[in-house]
Amino acid sequence: MGTVQLIPMDPASFVQVRRADDPRLGERVQRLANLRDATKGTVVLIGVPDDRGVVAGYGRAGAADGPRALREQFYRLPLGPMSAVGTRQIADAGDLPAVGSTAATHEQLCEVVAAVAKQGGIPCVIGGGHDATYGSIKGFLQSGKGAGVINIDAHLDLRPLGPAGVIGSGTAFRRLIEERLLRGHHIVEFGLQQHAVAPMHWAFAREHGVRLWTWDDLQAPGVETVFAGLLRDLAGAHRRVAVSFDLDAVTAAEAPGVSAPNPAGFSAHDVLRLFQLAGADPAVGHLEIMELNPRYDIDGRTARLAALCLWYFCAARVMS
Repeated sequence: MGTVQLIPMDPASFVQVRRADDPRLGERVQRLANLRDATKGTVVLIGVPDDRGVVAGYGRAGAADGPRALREQFYRLPLGPMSAVGTRQIADAGDLPAVGSTAATHEQLCEVVAAVAKQGGIPCVIGGGHDATYGSIKGFLQSGKGAGVINIDAHLDLRPLGPAGVIGSGTAFRRLIEERLLRGHHIVEFGLQQHAVAPMHWAFAREHGVRLWTWDDLQAPGVETVFAGLLRDLAGAHRRVAVSFDLDAVTAAEAPGVSAPNPAGFSAHDVLRLFQLAGADPAVGHLEIMELNPRYDIDGRTARLAALCLWYFCAARVMS
């Protein structure tokens, strides 16, 4: 696979206490030494410890530590219904080093994601800044024909590049549209906060046919009902679906450790159910959990929620 060298992560190293009667995920999940060894249906963790895009977009620095914080919580979780979990269900490819420019990192991520997805694996990108979604989704698109994307986020992430082409954390979906890698109507923005979106970005979304669901829009029909319907719709239209999750979609009371805290938004229960639905749907072939910022977390609250989201996705996938 090209020249990308990932920094290996040992899941077992995150397990501090071991008991024969209560094994933890870190004792079962193995490091994926070669991306070509990813088997069909395997959830493959890919860390992107890079928050340069967040800083460039005037967000709070610290999300570069997000992948490690998520792993620390995820690998300490009990197996639950995943008693037979192993390298054929979940594997860890390690971290993508943030070397060179932000754009170069995105291209390397594209290569890594494409390699995993072409083998039939399910790339799970954990960040880091949401700008990495550009390379992540681009790689998923290169691995097969077409895809629909659901972005669970308080923001549109349709910002233009900054002066001299600076890549900020809110630019990913605009770049994908403008480079004609993804059409607007293939993207669903789920859980938008109207106070968090500039009029020009609303206009861009409508001009390109991006499908918009604000947090307010979801209250009457129900978050789960709408999400399940969107999964069916996108699966029917594209067969493949990617789900991108920015933790700032969750209310700050339950997810304080993010780059841009949100005073109102989804509850922890809401997003755990969304991840269950996504994990149970075989059309979902790509996953992202972004913008975890341990520097501003409280008692690991946000890292634990991020880890539980991944746990619920994996449990639903393994048991489906």
